[in-house]
Amino acid sequence: MPIFVLALVFATVFAPTLARAIYASRVVQAISGEGLIAFFEVFRNDAPLLGLVLALLTLTAFIRNYWLACLPFLGAVIVQLALISDVFVYSQFSLRLTWKDVVKFYDYSAIYILDLNMALMIGILVILITFFALSYLSFRTIFALQIGLRRASIFMASIAIASAFGWQSKNVAYVHYRLYQNIVSYNEMIASESREYSSDFAASVAGPIQETCSTHSAVSGPVIIYMVESLSSYQSRFFGGLNDWMPRLDEIAEDNAALTDFYASGFTTEDGELSLLTGEAALYPPNTYTVGGGSSFYGHWNPRRSLPRIFNDRGYESHFLTTSDLLFSSTGDWMSAIGFMNVRGSTDPFYDGMERFQFGAATDAALVDNILNTVEDAQVTPFIFVKTVSSHHPHIHPETGERSVEAVMRYVDAQIGRLYDTLSERGFFNNGHLVIVGDHRAMLPISREEVEHFGFDRSYTQIPAILVSRQIAPSPVEITTPYSQLDLSNTLMGLFSGEVCYDAFRGMIFGDDLQPPRFILHRRGDWRNQVSVFSGDRHGIVTLDGDDTWLLGVDFDQDEREVIVNYVNTARVNASMISPEEESR
Repeated sequence: MPIFVLALVFATVFAPTLARAIYASRVVQAISGEGLIAFFEVFRNDAPLLGLVLALLTLTAFIRNYWLACLPFLGAVIVQLALISDVFVYSQFSLRLTWKDVVKFYDYSAIYILDLNMALMIGILVILITFFALSYLSFRTIFALQIGLRRASIFMASIAIASAFGWQSKNVAYVHYRLYQNIVSYNEMIASESREYSSDFAASVAGPIQETCSTHSAVSGPVIIYMVESLSSYQSRFFGGLNDWMPRLDEIAEDNAALTDFYASGFTTEDGELSLLTGEAALYPPNTYTVGGGSSFYGHWNPRRSLPRIFNDRGYESHFLTTSDLLFSSTGDWMSAIGFMNVRGSTDPFYDGMERFQFGAATDAALVDNILNTVEDAQVTPFIFVKTVSSHHPHIHPETGERSVEAVMRYVDAQIGRLYDTLSERGFFNNGHLVIVGDHRAMLPISREEVEHFGFDRSYTQIPAILVSRQIAPSPVEITTPYSQLDLSNTLMGLFSGEVCYDAFRGMIFGDDLQPPRFILHRRGDWRNQVSVFSGDRHGIVTLDGDDTWLLGVDFDQDEREVIVNYVNTARVNASMISPEEESR
């Protein structure tokens, strides 16, 4: 029995690293054919943490006092939990475990778990009980070994030498180093995003972004923006060609204006909301989510422009509709702050008595019914921004209970089709406009097929976008020019306000002044201190590092580098200049 337990402990220590090594090798193999290198590099990077766990377990076996021996064992368990959590988070969300996310989500995690179905909750409970039972059994077995000083010294020296050798021989210059960094090194590296700008530097870059503007006749008519949780190009035959889960979406795309090279501005729903509703890049001040930092939307509570304000000024009635909890990420307060007259979420009486799922949300079907009622009951022309929830992780079909990404997306697709069909039947499109767009690429690991089709870095960015509008796009058209959520928002602001503006990072997709952006920015989820820059076939990476923010990209000349880095710095510094009232949120 002791031998079996020790073997189990040893296997458990190395299991998370093995899982990460297998994933990294698969991704790198698909990208460059060097998967074996990545496999060993993961172990080299994890060597200090593995060594630390083994050293703490050795101390547990050496210390004679029962309660004192608990301390190193508890330390080993904490490190092991961090390694396991890192692998779990990546397997579920395609993200690494970060301290900032722990700070952001810890107070909501219990609520989120309670929103899961009973089977998943029981599964989580069983896993936790099993883990702690095995931990207790492991402690008793290791403590009972009672190894002597000589043997403990040999073990500790061997562990130290092996860990040091592995750590020192790691290949930090390798292009895909970020894929196999250990959790401590990863969090240390991305901490550069929190580095403050100096006062002198901030003063030198602060100010308005230069743009070109012109005046035109404003477009009119009711507007609905239907932002779909985790809607991604790889799910669609029309947009990605990799899966055929969205037949109704594809039909709508084929009959209207569809953007087939469309970029999400970031990796979270908040990033998408920020860009779609304010026309601002998903760039936040340093120290976001840290002490003295703030919460989601930090630095953007009083944007220069916003779609709801523009529509309000034109006499519209603005609505934000979702089934989600408005308290999460301060969503409800932010929507009110940027100008929405009516903000309705999970507590809307419309959903009373309905079954609830993640974030206390009713189904997308109920949300569609609410949208249709809002359009029907509107006393003045409505502008409605919608955030769906049913396709959020953990991807549980709201009607069948099946846990399947494909099944859930097919359900979501059916609701998109029902919304479109009902609006058509009611004559909404005689003068109305419908935008269907994803908030971000699904938080799931990218596949080999995606890498081959889109390229590694673009795989994280691609989402569908469709405009249904007889005024703006009267004929079906597939737009293959690269655009982003920033351009879509900027286009709607220009067309409906009558003042069309654009710059190097904000283009115009429709209208008389078609203007593709020179550069497209995407806030990365895999490397939190970096922002991807796309320009045609070129790709660069901006590393956020306060005054020393810099761009890596061999295809960009010096003038372009300065334009890009200055824009990023200016946007972040401007977002830092918030009022005391906004700081207190």
